[in-house]
Amino acid sequence: MKNPKRNVVPSRDGVEGTDAVAWPEVFRRVMEEQRHNGCLCVVSRVSQDVEGVVTHVEWGVIDKWLCDWLAGPQVAEVGEVLQAVEDGGRVSTLFATATGFARGPNVAVDHTRQFALERDAPAEWNVHMLARLQLARRLH
Repeated sequence: MKNPKRNVVPSRDGVEGTDAVAWPEVFRRVMEEQRHNGCLCVVSRVSQDVEGVVTHVEWGVIDKWLCDWLAGPQVAEVGEVLQAVEDGGRVSTLFATATGFARGPNVAVDHTRQFALERDAPAEWNVHMLARLQLARRLH
C-alpha cells in the first residue's frame, strides 16, 4: 500500500523572497487592502486521515470585528497553511459555539512538522474539536 502524503511543510530553500509569507494571492490582496481594519487569516474546518493527521483545511480571511469573510473560505492542502505559519504569518482558528463562532488559538507547526495549535490554548479547543471538512471522495 502506498504511504499517505503527510502534511509536512514544503522546503523553501533557494526560493527568492523567503521573508514573505506564502499567502494565496486573493488573501494577500485583501489583507493589503484591509491592513488597518482588523483582518485575520483563519482556519474554520479541517479534514483528518484515519490516524488523525490534518490533511486539508478550509481557510480564509475574516474581518475580526464583524466576523465576516473577506476572502474565502477555500479548501487547501494543509501544507499551504503550515508554510504561511513557518514564513511568519499568523493564522488563527474559528471554533463553533452555541451562539456562532469564537476565535480560537493560533495555528502552530509542531515538532513533527504537522498542523497543531499553540500550547496555551484551553484543553477543550484542540484540533479534534475543529469543525469537520468533508472532502469529495475520488473514484479510481
